[in-house]
Amino acid sequence: VKGILLKGGGSYSRKQIDNLTDIAKQNGAGGLAYILSAEAGDKSPILKFIGEEVKDKLMAHAKAEKGDALFIISDASLKTESILGQLRLHLGKEHNLTDKSVWKFLWVTEFPLFDYNEESKRFDAMHNIVSHPYEEDLALIDEGFDSTLDGTNVNHPWRKARAIQYDLVINGWEIASGGQRINKKDLQKKVLNILGIDDVRAENMFGFLLTALEYGAPPHAGFAAGLDRLLALMTGSESIREVIAFPKTANAMSLMDGAPSAIDSEQLDELGLVLNLKENEQE
Repeated sequence: VKGILLKGGGSYSRKQIDNLTDIAKQNGAGGLAYILSAEAGDKSPILKFIGEEVKDKLMAHAKAEKGDALFIISDASLKTESILGQLRLHLGKEHNLTDKSVWKFLWVTEFPLFDYNEESKRFDAMHNIVSHPYEEDLALIDEGFDSTLDGTNVNHPWRKARAIQYDLVINGWEIASGGQRINKKDLQKKVLNILGIDDVRAENMFGFLLTALEYGAPPHAGFAAGLDRLLALMTGSESIREVIAFPKTANAMSLMDGAPSAIDSEQLDELGLVLNLKENEQE
């Protein structure tokens, strides 16, 4: 359970609350709880469930004052923080809380190497399948195979393994990203095994990579910046679409060259493809 405080938000209207709730739901929330503090008394749809005492503790913990609003999300930790992050960005823009004259730089490091997918009950790569673990976390890779802990447990060795991955963020925009890649075949195979890809499938899918690593590859890392995002920041644009020469439409269409266009049967036959379209897609 986490929340975000909006100074002066205690006078929020029903329409404004509904708008925030829609944003929260669009980012995966089941709903949005809130406490609006006013001189006439606090208003909250959850007050009947938590009571005055818990409500007062929440407001005190958030250092809320009369006239403020506390918006609350309750879910898995990472999901909760992600949803609140999007609400924070919206509120900052809506109330002009961002000082656009200041350049804030941030390096994001020590990303988790794996993410547990609760729907499929397996581990996924947080970034990609070739991210190198921290040297001091290599033992966690082997420990995970013998662990009796469920993947949902944050203490599972694979949940604690970190990737040598790094992002550069400026004023909330991810400007550049990079990382160190795996350069040893045995480590790459272990990572693939963790992702549910056994040795046979690994050879079929990534044999070219495993063979190359077998012959030897030096430790290597890379870093790349997004020029379009940097230009958007420099020009004060709200979207990279404003600085891209030929941006796609909301439907991913290129107006310059009319792509994507229809494919005739001869082209499909040449490529050995068959389209399986739904009725509404055939029109």
